[in-house]
Amino acid sequence: MDDEALLIKQAQNGDQQAFTVLVRHYYRLMSFVALPIVGESDADEIVQEAWLTVHQKLPEWEPRGSFKGWLLTITANEARSRYRKQKREFLSDAPEEEPMAHRFKANGHWQQPPSNWDLGGPEALLDKRELMDCLNHKITALPEKQRLVFGLKDLSQMSLEEIAGFIDESAANVRVLLHRARAKLYSGIEHFQETGIC
Repeated sequence: MDDEALLIKQAQNGDQQAFTVLVRHYYRLMSFVALPIVGESDADEIVQEAWLTVHQKLPEWEPRGSFKGWLLTITANEARSRYRKQKREFLSDAPEEEPMAHRFKANGHWQQPPSNWDLGGPEALLDKRELMDCLNHKITALPEKQRLVFGLKDLSQMSLEEIAGFIDESAANVRVLLHRARAKLYSGIEHFQETGIC
Protein backbone atom coordinates (compact mmCIF):
# COMPACT_ATOMS: atom_id res chain seq x y z
CA MET A 1 0.00 0.00 0.00
CA ASP A 2 1.27 3.43 -0.91
CA ASP A 3 0.05 5.41 2.07
CA GLU A 4 -0.79 3.03 4.88
CA ALA A 5 -0.46 5.74 7.54
CA LEU A 6 -3.16 7.83 5.84
CA LEU A 7 -5.48 4.83 5.52
CA ILE A 8 -5.00 3.96 9.19
CA LYS A 9 -5.74 7.55 10.21
CA GLN A 10 -8.88 7.59 8.06
CA ALA A 11 -10.01 4.24 9.49
CA GLN A 12 -9.38 5.55 13.02
CA ASN A 13 -11.70 8.45 12.19
CA GLY A 14 -14.47 6.04 11.16
CA ASP A 15 -13.89 5.83 7.40
CA GLN A 16 -15.29 2.37 6.57
CA GLN A 17 -13.86 2.42 3.05
CA ALA A 18 -10.34 2.89 4.43
CA PHE A 19 -10.95 0.11 6.95
CA THR A 20 -12.10 -2.19 4.12
CA VAL A 21 -8.88 -1.48 2.18
CA LEU A 22 -6.85 -2.46 5.26
CA VAL A 23 -8.87 -5.66 5.66
CA ARG A 24 -8.33 -6.63 2.02
CA HIS A 25 -4.62 -5.91 2.24
CA TYR A 26 -3.91 -7.85 5.46
CA TYR A 27 -6.55 -10.60 5.51
CA ARG A 28 -4.43 -13.26 3.83
CA LEU A 29 -1.37 -12.54 5.95
CA MET A 30 -3.47 -12.80 9.10
CA SER A 31 -4.84 -16.14 7.83
CA PHE A 32 -1.26 -17.40 7.51
CA VAL A 33 -0.74 -16.60 11.21
CA ALA A 34 -3.96 -18.30 12.34
CA LEU A 35 -3.58 -21.41 10.16
CA PRO A 36 -0.69 -23.10 11.99
CA ILE A 37 -2.28 -22.47 15.39
CA VAL A 38 -5.91 -23.51 14.85
CA GLY A 39 -5.90 -25.30 11.51
CA GLU A 40 -7.60 -24.60 8.22
CA SER A 41 -11.18 -25.03 9.41
CA ASP A 42 -10.97 -22.27 12.05
CA ALA A 43 -8.47 -19.86 10.48
CA ASP A 44 -11.02 -17.67 8.67
CA GLU A 45 -13.18 -17.35 11.75
CA ILE A 46 -10.14 -16.36 13.83
CA VAL A 47 -9.20 -13.66 11.32
CA GLN A 48 -12.75 -12.30 11.39
CA GLU A 49 -12.66 -12.19 15.20
CA ALA A 50 -9.27 -10.48 15.03
CA TRP A 51 -10.70 -7.80 12.72
CA LEU A 52 -13.54 -7.21 15.18
CA THR A 53 -10.94 -6.63 17.89
CA VAL A 54 -8.94 -4.37 15.56
CA HIS A 55 -12.09 -2.37 14.77
CA GLN A 56 -12.76 -1.85 18.49
CA LYS A 57 -9.16 -0.95 19.40
CA LEU A 58 -8.16 0.95 16.27
CA PRO A 59 -9.03 4.41 17.65
CA GLU A 60 -6.51 3.80 20.47
CA TRP A 61 -3.70 2.50 18.24
CA GLU A 62 -0.58 4.65 18.16
CA PRO A 63 2.27 4.17 15.68
CA ARG A 64 4.89 3.12 18.26
CA GLY A 65 5.37 -0.20 16.50
CA SER A 66 4.38 -1.47 13.08
CA PHE A 67 0.70 -1.74 12.23
CA LYS A 68 1.35 -5.13 10.63
CA GLY A 69 2.99 -6.42 13.82
CA TRP A 70 0.02 -5.19 15.85
CA LEU A 71 -2.45 -6.97 13.54
CA LEU A 72 -0.47 -10.21 13.60
CA THR A 73 -0.19 -10.14 17.38
CA ILE A 74 -3.95 -9.69 17.73
CA THR A 75 -4.52 -12.53 15.26
CA ALA A 76 -2.11 -14.87 17.03
CA ASN A 77 -3.64 -14.02 20.43
CA GLU A 78 -7.14 -14.74 19.12
CA ALA A 79 -5.92 -18.05 17.67
CA ARG A 80 -4.13 -19.06 20.86
CA SER A 81 -7.21 -18.17 22.91
CA ARG A 82 -9.35 -20.40 20.66
CA TYR A 83 -6.76 -23.13 20.91
CA ARG A 84 -6.90 -23.02 24.73
CA LYS A 85 -10.70 -22.99 24.73
CA GLN A 86 -10.71 -26.18 22.72
CA LYS A 87 -8.74 -27.74 25.61
CA ARG A 88 -6.17 -29.35 23.42
CA GLU A 89 -2.79 -29.81 25.05
CA PHE A 90 0.06 -27.78 23.66
CA LEU A 91 2.43 -30.34 22.20
CA SER A 92 5.97 -30.01 23.44
CA ASP A 93 8.81 -30.57 21.07
CA ALA A 94 10.66 -33.33 22.85
CA PRO A 95 14.04 -34.23 21.44
CA GLU A 96 13.56 -36.05 18.19
CA GLU A 97 15.70 -37.42 15.42
CA GLU A 98 16.58 -34.90 12.78
CA PRO A 99 14.04 -35.38 9.96
CA MET A 100 16.66 -35.77 7.23
CA ALA A 101 19.48 -37.36 9.23
CA HIS A 102 19.23 -40.56 7.20
CA ARG A 103 20.22 -38.58 4.09
CA PHE A 104 23.75 -37.83 5.37
CA LYS A 105 26.87 -39.86 6.05
CA ALA A 106 28.81 -39.48 9.29
CA ASN A 107 31.17 -37.03 7.56
CA GLY A 108 28.26 -34.73 6.68
CA HIS A 109 28.16 -35.52 2.94
CA TRP A 110 24.99 -36.59 1.18
CA GLN A 111 24.21 -40.28 1.41
CA GLN A 112 21.08 -39.76 -0.64
CA PRO A 113 21.11 -36.39 -2.42
CA PRO A 114 17.87 -34.55 -3.12
CA SER A 115 16.14 -35.57 -6.30
CA ASN A 116 15.80 -33.21 -9.23
CA TRP A 117 12.57 -31.27 -9.48
CA ASP A 118 10.39 -32.05 -12.47
CA LEU A 119 7.96 -29.88 -14.39
CA GLY A 120 10.12 -26.78 -14.55
CA GLY A 121 11.07 -26.54 -10.88
CA PRO A 122 9.33 -26.03 -7.54
CA GLU A 123 7.32 -23.03 -8.78
CA ALA A 124 5.61 -25.18 -11.40
CA LEU A 125 4.87 -27.86 -8.83
CA LEU A 126 3.30 -25.31 -6.50
CA ASP A 127 0.79 -24.47 -9.24
CA LYS A 128 -0.70 -27.89 -8.76
CA ARG A 129 -3.71 -27.88 -6.48
CA GLU A 130 -2.89 -31.39 -5.28
CA LEU A 131 0.49 -30.26 -4.00
CA MET A 132 -1.03 -27.27 -2.21
CA ASP A 133 -3.55 -29.57 -0.52
CA CYS A 134 -0.75 -31.93 0.46
CA LEU A 135 1.40 -29.07 1.73
CA ASN A 136 -1.47 -27.73 3.86
CA HIS A 137 -1.97 -31.23 5.24
CA LYS A 138 1.74 -31.53 6.06
CA ILE A 139 1.76 -28.12 7.76
CA THR A 140 -1.19 -28.99 9.99
CA ALA A 141 0.46 -32.34 10.83
CA LEU A 142 3.61 -30.66 12.18
CA PRO A 143 4.07 -30.62 15.97
CA GLU A 144 2.42 -27.52 17.40
CA LYS A 145 5.52 -25.44 18.11
CA GLN A 146 7.04 -26.27 14.73
CA ARG A 147 3.77 -25.29 13.03
CA LEU A 148 3.64 -22.02 14.93
CA VAL A 149 7.27 -21.08 14.21
CA PHE A 150 6.96 -22.05 10.54
CA GLY A 151 3.77 -20.03 10.16
CA LEU A 152 5.15 -16.96 11.87
CA LYS A 153 8.50 -17.02 10.03
CA ASP A 154 7.88 -18.38 6.56
CA LEU A 155 4.25 -17.42 6.05
CA SER A 156 4.03 -14.20 8.08
CA GLN A 157 7.64 -13.02 7.66
CA MET A 158 8.21 -12.27 11.36
CA SER A 159 11.84 -12.11 12.50
CA LEU A 160 13.34 -14.90 14.62
CA GLU A 161 13.70 -12.44 17.52
CA GLU A 162 10.02 -11.45 17.31
CA ILE A 163 8.99 -15.10 17.24
CA ALA A 164 11.24 -15.97 20.18
CA GLY A 165 9.62 -13.24 22.27
CA PHE A 166 6.14 -14.15 21.10
CA ILE A 167 6.36 -17.86 21.97
CA ASP A 168 8.70 -17.38 24.93
CA GLU A 169 11.53 -19.52 23.54
CA SER A 170 15.18 -18.75 22.96
CA ALA A 171 16.24 -17.70 19.47
CA ALA A 172 18.33 -20.88 19.26
CA ASN A 173 15.26 -23.05 19.98
CA VAL A 174 13.27 -21.10 17.40
CA ARG A 175 15.96 -21.85 14.80
CA VAL A 176 15.85 -25.57 15.66
CA LEU A 177 12.05 -25.65 15.46
CA LEU A 178 12.13 -23.83 12.12
CA HIS A 179 14.78 -26.18 10.73
CA ARG A 180 12.78 -29.26 11.75
CA ALA A 181 9.57 -27.88 10.29
CA ARG A 182 11.22 -26.96 6.99
CA ALA A 183 12.98 -30.33 6.76
CA LYS A 184 9.72 -32.23 7.31
CA LEU A 185 7.90 -30.11 4.75
CA TYR A 186 10.74 -30.52 2.26
CA SER A 187 10.61 -34.29 2.70
CA GLY A 188 6.86 -34.21 2.17
CA ILE A 189 7.17 -32.14 -1.01
CA GLU A 190 9.94 -34.37 -2.29
CA HIS A 191 7.85 -37.49 -1.60
CA PHE A 192 4.90 -35.96 -3.43
CA GLN A 193 7.12 -34.97 -6.35
CA GLU A 194 8.51 -38.51 -6.64
CA THR A 195 5.32 -40.49 -6.07
CA GLY A 196 2.33 -38.17 -6.51
CA ILE A 197 1.16 -39.38 -3.08
CA CYS A 198 0.91 -37.09 -0.09
